[in-house]
Amino acid sequence: MDLETLQEQVDKDLKINDTELDLESLKTPQLHNKYMKHYTKFKLMLTKAETDYGQLKKSKWEYYTGKADASVYAEKPFDLKVLRTDVDKYIESDEELIKLNPFKIEKHSKKLSKFLISRINQKKWKVFQNKKASNNSNHIISFKSKSNLLEPNIILKRLKKNKIICSLRNKKLRLSIAHFNNQKDIENLLETLN
Repeated sequence: MDLETLQEQVDKDLKINDTELDLESLKTPQLHNKYMKHYTKFKLMLTKAETDYGQLKKSKWEYYTGKADASVYAEKPFDLKVLRTDVDKYIESDEELIKLNPFKIEKHSKKLSKFLISRINQKKWKVFQNKKASNNSNHIISFKSKSNLLEPNIILKRLKKNKIICSLRNKKLRLSIAHFNNQKDIENLLETLN
């Protein structure tokens, strides 16, 4: 499944029939289950990527410190003697590791979160983000209007109309920045909010 297919499913699943709210409420556990399965699947894929990254990093450490098997050097010669203090520099610049690095995703999400928080109109919106929790998810941001005149449900509808996927919890809009988002997406959100 690719991102576009998932987004199309979300658009289809999150349409609410206002005339049958009782039936719509019965769909909630099913939808939760469906998207929890997606979350679990992709979380496992991320865990595997992190494991693969760790294993590759270990083999690269062995390679650059001269401790790898002789067959590795026969296939890919490395004639330099690298100081132990410089091994990290070689590992960090290794092309195979750069391609596989799952931590780039987190760094990207943090960067976009900071951009959003720095540009959101602080006079109109109160931003909630727990920066002290050890299991902090920097890519999840909640915010609500400082004005009682702006109804959260109306704002949510406006955002969804502009194809911005978010949810409403405890009268706060909740947004999750993903690896596929970019600065243009955040600017679109800011334009809708500010």
